[in-house]
Amino acid sequence: AQRNVIVRNLPSVETLGCTSVICTDKTGTLTTNEMTAVSLVLVEKSADKKKKEYAIAEHEVEGVSYAPVGSIDGVVQSEEVKANPKGAIADVAAVCALCNDAKILGHDEAEDEATKRKKKRKKASIESMAKKFERVGEPTEAALCVLAEKLGGMSHYLDNIHPDKQGEIHLHVLPSVLANANVEEWRSSYPRQATLEFNRDRKSMSVLCSPSSSGNRKKNRLYVKGAPNLLLERCT
Repeated sequence: AQRNVIVRNLPSVETLGCTSVICTDKTGTLTTNEMTAVSLVLVEKSADKKKKEYAIAEHEVEGVSYAPVGSIDGVVQSEEVKANPKGAIADVAAVCALCNDAKILGHDEAEDEATKRKKKRKKASIESMAKKFERVGEPTEAALCVLAEKLGGMSHYLDNIHPDKQGEIHLHVLPSVLANANVEEWRSSYPRQATLEFNRDRKSMSVLCSPSSSGNRKKNRLYVKGAPNLLLERCT
């Protein structure tokens, strides 16, 4: 305390006596202050319809940074899924989009630059795509927004933009539109009615949403994200 040091874990202080080298990092040198969802874990039904069994399945998420481009292993963005968002995948996409205060912004190229690129028929790599997107909000929530875009389930904007075998893509949608296509559609379709902010006691955030469509008679729904161990205690 006399040296203005706050110690969160006292046992860790003892190990400092054995430390010879301490490496520190300033954001922007080794790290970029960005977060990315790299794995999606779902509880899925058995492939055998006769068996009522469930198993935990892990799906690798492709792509880094805040560019909403990349496939998810084992998750197919079919027209059926887009037209009828339901099931575990859609539930994850809904929570990522609705129980979230962050937003991804896409920066469009100047018209002259776009023309030059078109003339050269230059393809865009994932690395170059990353520079066109930035976050507004917390890095953790921004990563969930990107995951919601990769999951699809609501919008048609994600068609034909995934990388090919060479890691290159053809972008037919402006970054400003692509950045929040699915998230904005989720949020406009299910407006937020109330919010329970995250705190240290609850260790979770909850939002109450209701369908915006007058023809949709579904009741309000509560979307929650937070510490798994505490959320499971509240489940029945």
